[in-house]
Amino acid sequence: MPIHLYSEENRVSIKELHVEEWDLPTQLEKLQVWVLANSSSLNNGPYVADIGFMVRDDAGGGGAVLSHEAMRVFAKVNLSIYFSEYVGKDE
Repeated sequence: MPIHLYSEENRVSIKELHVEEWDLPTQLEKLQVWVLANSSSLNNGPYVADIGFMVRDDAGGGGAVLSHEAMRVFAKVNLSIYFSEYVGKDE
């Protein structure tokens, strides 16, 4: 997985992003960069970005930030974000 972007109406896949990345801060950053760069090619959804992530071993606060600019674009193209948490490899 980790980021699967698809049409909410018919579940047609639009893009798979960063399949080998599993930490949420990296995932959100990569999603924001991709959506901001490609928003003009997205019609008015609804779309889903399903982010698969695992909690970082060194997590201790802080973490991912979703910018207001990205939130504005997500709303404009009608994109919802699903957060799918998975158990770590060693658990």
